[in-house]
Amino acid sequence: MDLQTFIKQYAEADVVALALKAHLFPNVDMQQALVQIAGKQKAKSKLPTWVQVEGLEFPVALSLAQCSSEITALFKANWLAEQLQQADQPCTSLADLTGGLGVDSWAFGKFFEQVLYVEQNEKLATIAKKNFELLEKARSNLSDTSQVSDKWDLLNAQALDNQKQNIQVLNLQLNKENLQTLAKYISTPLSCLYLDPARRNEKQQKVASLQDCEPNIVDWLPHLWHYAPVILLKTSPMLDVQQAVAELKTVQKIVVLAHENECKEVLYLLSNQAINYQEIPILAVNLTKNGNQIFTFTRQEEQAKQANLVLPQQYLYEPNVALLKAGAFQTIAQRWQVGKLHTHTHLYTSETPITDFMGRSFKILHQTQLDKKILATLLPEGKANITIRNFPLSVEEIRKKTGIKEGGSTYIFATTNYKNQKILLLCKQV
Repeated sequence: MDLQTFIKQYAEADVVALALKAHLFPNVDMQQALVQIAGKQKAKSKLPTWVQVEGLEFPVALSLAQCSSEITALFKANWLAEQLQQADQPCTSLADLTGGLGVDSWAFGKFFEQVLYVEQNEKLATIAKKNFELLEKARSNLSDTSQVSDKWDLLNAQALDNQKQNIQVLNLQLNKENLQTLAKYISTPLSCLYLDPARRNEKQQKVASLQDCEPNIVDWLPHLWHYAPVILLKTSPMLDVQQAVAELKTVQKIVVLAHENECKEVLYLLSNQAINYQEIPILAVNLTKNGNQIFTFTRQEEQAKQANLVLPQQYLYEPNVALLKAGAFQTIAQRWQVGKLHTHTHLYTSETPITDFMGRSFKILHQTQLDKKILATLLPEGKANITIRNFPLSVEEIRKKTGIKEGGSTYIFATTNYKNQKILLLCKQV
């Protein structure tokens, strides 16, 4: 049995159990097979189009964990192309200076005429080159193109099918001194540079500061401007946005990108001119199966607003994580005309339902205190989903005090109102 047949046959197998049976398959490169099976299983939800292509190779788990998902990569590529078009700049060529697995380069290839993928790891660059070729050959036979395209409003099946053989792979150890090497591989002036610096140090420990990432984008920036008028930078959600803006100096727009209420990355669009931090447009974006939710505001707008502090009313709203990371706490209240429970409690309330709120919506059933007997009466099944917002106890401590188990259809928000009263709100999701 050849390697690809084996991988296909055991695609859903338990990798650990399969490893114990390695002696039964003496003619199969079992180490490679197990890596690929594990990789495809991890990529099933993250890269749904990729996993359908036979022969695609998935490298070590770290590269797979750090790469963009298909949905975020395609949104990012489409959004960047739109920004360039709005500025009357062509989408001719883009250089991805931190290529990795190549998901972002693959997505950029659908919107730019030419993409240069640059990766310092020779093995990873070789894998990416092979994968790009297989993806291009298989594009007309991808069965879930329409399903994938339905996940975003801005993309369609035609865009997904428009994968040309326009990605050039360059295995090169780049540094700020040899960036001019790029000019040898691009036939037209670069429209944009893209960087997703590695967020691990030499000891493979996670880092969040821009200057601790590899490459150090702050150190590289003065040199990068010689090669493109626009730079798109992807960073970890853990990075402080205000600190990043201060270090980068020329941020034009910020995108906090979430998928199904999980914050994935923060994007910084740079050009060689400064904008006051207070005036930079900030986009909080949540990608869902039912379409994109996008909320745009500025720090100036946020600081000019003041939410009305009120007691809980009929409905409760929990903002999407992208809104919370972006810091749109006051603007939320003004935009949707809802009250806020407390200055430091980022929960909102209204008497009538808000149908388009960007986040989860609930109907408040009961308001009570942390009392085991009262809760036992209100929750006869003894189950609830508990969320903490500005409350002195943890979820585990509340469960220990009350005996409430995880599960059921009731949601408990343990929080503090503007009178500094510690309250529990029992809700049903709308």
